[in-house]
Amino acid sequence: MLGHRELFHSNLLAWFFRCIPDAADLIFGSLTTGSSTLSQSTRKVQREKNNLDLLFRWPDRHPLVIENKVFSLPYETQLESYTVKAKVIGESPALWLLSLSDPGWPDGKKELGGRTWRWLSYKELAELIRSSLATEDRSYPAETMRHYALVVDLLSDIVQRVIVRDANETVALPINTMKALGDDRLISSMAKLRARSVAQFVSQALHTAGIKETVIESSLTNARPLNSWFLSTARAPGARAGWQLQGDQFRLALITPHLEGRSDIARQARFDFAKENEDFFDFGDLDKILGTEVSATKPLPGPSNPLGFNRYDPNFVYRYKLTPHITVRQLENAAVAVARKLVND
Repeated sequence: MLGHRELFHSNLLAWFFRCIPDAADLIFGSLTTGSSTLSQSTRKVQREKNNLDLLFRWPDRHPLVIENKVFSLPYETQLESYTVKAKVIGESPALWLLSLSDPGWPDGKKELGGRTWRWLSYKELAELIRSSLATEDRSYPAETMRHYALVVDLLSDIVQRVIVRDANETVALPINTMKALGDDRLISSMAKLRARSVAQFVSQALHTAGIKETVIESSLTNARPLNSWFLSTARAPGARAGWQLQGDQFRLALITPHLEGRSDIARQARFDFAKENEDFFDFGDLDKILGTEVSATKPLPGPSNPLGFNRYDPNFVYRYKLTPHITVRQLENAAVAVARKLVND
């Protein structure tokens, strides 16, 4: 289930649709609307039609598209592309996001690509599955779906313990939670989900502060969760400035595609450009927010690094401070402070 998460769940739900049609229609049929103008003559479900996870069809109803996300959430740009793909189907399909975690949409819906997407939680799906099955039905398919609903409940409970529920929590997944999870693959999945949850909080804080650019990146690199935000700067073509948090490092960084390269000359050019724009790397306004007033900005200048910058080739330059216990609230406030500084630059 961990190795092919979406595939496992999508395949099982398609199997449910075929094997217990009356029960499945109580669930999936209720997610779309009836129509007497459709030419579709058969009831069927398709997997990966136009790269859409699940496509349900009925003779007397509009099609239903479900995008299935288990331990992650799609970016809204991804759902917009799915909207375009769904239009190829025609017949105004209903569009639903099925996920363990809340995408944070008002009233559980959002317009993307000119169409409305709605959210169905796995927890709600489990409840719908149980209520759709006849009490007296003890067949193999019915019992399989009852067990599946229990698995979904357990997964939902795990997610609720992993996602951020209060901004005073630490950004990092708590140590006791990681110990309880045990399995390394599950810990990685939950750490990535935690980072996505953090991104939602910080994005909302930027929106509340009136910042137009509210997209917060969340990912898992080198087995560690990462959040970042960057804004284009007029100081060089294509250059972007912003922040990045990974592990215990809060970084102020420049992305310099105009100086991209892996040679010593290209690296030195990036360091020189960073030095010319040293105000981007000033932690002065952030120290009080992050509690890093007595913490040194790293890397420290030295014989092998006279300008005091770190890098990720081919175009990334940064300085950082150690923030091992940073909270979501601190990250929200730091993100707003950086954004306001760059917007006014």
